Amino acid sequence: MDSNRFIILLLGLLITNNIFCQTDKKIHIWHDAIRTDYSFDSFNIEFLKDKDLSNIISNKIRFDGDPLMYYSGVFGTNYTRIDFHFSATKKDSLSLDYQITGFNRLGANIRPINGLMKVTDLFMYKENYGANVLYLVVLDCKFYEPGDKNGDGYFSGIYTTIFYVENNDIKWIYSESGDFSKYNCVFVGSWQKYNTDNLKSTIFSFNPIGLYNELPMCEEFYKTHYNCDDYVIPKNKYVKNGWINYLTEKRIQWWNSE
Repeated sequence: MDSNRFIILLLGLLITNNIFCQTDKKIHIWHDAIRTDYSFDSFNIEFLKDKDLSNIISNKIRFDGDPLMYYSGVFGTNYTRIDFHFSATKKDSLSLDYQITGFNRLGANIRPINGLMKVTDLFMYKENYGANVLYLVVLDCKFYEPGDKNGDGYFSGIYTTIFYVENNDIKWIYSESGDFSKYNCVFVGSWQKYNTDNLKSTIFSFNPIGLYNELPMCEEFYKTHYNCDDYVIPKNKYVKNGWINYLTEKRIQWWNSE
């Protein structure tokens, strides 16, 4: 696909496909659950105009094998594993929009993605978290595969994460005890093949399984482990769909092979 055709396709999709007009009910249900969470109060998104979320949205490679170097999650009704590696860049100093570039991997298929994330909601946690005031941000997301292969499509959904502000800088909050894990760096949405109406549910985070790690809207996918309700792993019938060695695998930069 030449660049002009891709730009036309991209603009057409941006205009005609609003996330909340899609038929994937999980997006609507999850967004409603966030907005009605009694632990948070709505907050003005203008608060974020002079702040930059890109560091906590982007994947991280702090050391060899960093578990945060890519997102992982489930794709479709069989909960097939899908991975994402991407970087976010704030569009300008006072923007609420972020440009996304990166890759996704489904089995052996690695595809580049480009897209946008736009802040749509901001909430403040009603209680102090230690000395910090915590915020929950919601971003509307669209990630596009190039369209030069028959199986390409685009991802639509909402992304949430938790942070606090220190000296006007955004700081990611991560708790070993699992606090706010259901909102922390989580995407809930769908993938749609270009020129079709067929949707595939897509949900991912940095830590989709393990202790205090569980993707929302995916109850059917999980079973408890070690007789602990807070430790979940895939059910036996889904393990073969990319999850056999997830907790012990060596993390590599698979996107560099594309």
